[in-house]
Amino acid sequence: MKKKIITILLVVVSAFSVACGNKKDEGAQVSKENNQSVSQTNNKENSSAEEAKSNTIDSSNNNKALNSVKNTSSQSTSNKQEEKFYGNWVAKKKLGFAKVSAFSNEDVDKIIGMKFSFSKESASCFRDSLDSMKDVAANPKYTKRILNEDDLWNDYRINLKLKDLGIENGTITEVQAQDASGKGCTFFIKDDNTLILNGGGVLIELNRA
Repeated sequence: MKKKIITILLVVVSAFSVACGNKKDEGAQVSKENNQSVSQTNNKENSSAEEAKSNTIDSSNNNKALNSVKNTSSQSTSNKQEEKFYGNWVAKKKLGFAKVSAFSNEDVDKIIGMKFSFSKESASCFRDSLDSMKDVAANPKYTKRILNEDDLWNDYRINLKLKDLGIENGTITEVQAQDASGKGCTFFIKDDNTLILNGGGVLIELNRA
């Protein structure tokens, strides 16, 4: 009888030990799976962080490249805005007088051969006297407008046909150069190499030097 009881106890203990071992294995497996899950989550987060960092760097580089293009474009636009009348010019010949002029033929003869210059920083002066040519307009403002023959007469009492000046389209561009103190001059643009200086009731052709 005692042997049967001992045998039963041994069977129960053995079964209990097996059950405990299985639970430990299951716990270890669950712990392992949890660790793998956490590791995968961390890897995904690290990957997302690296990707976000990479995107930020790419975006920054793209912005730098775009700004570089804009700056280049701006410089190109600025160069294109250089006025075609900028440069050095020489008084070549008299083209005509207005109805009333402040200059005599002798005065005009003195003007022929003189040099004139126009740029963003300065402009030669030409008003109603020879002395005005000694002045220089600083940082002048250049104002343009389109004139026809009627405008030439109404504004300057110049009775000349534009065709006589070599202008075929019936209009001419006037440029007024003037600084803050009022110094400056007025001229017309005939073409890239020819200007017509207007002042004191006389028109004088300027050729590019």
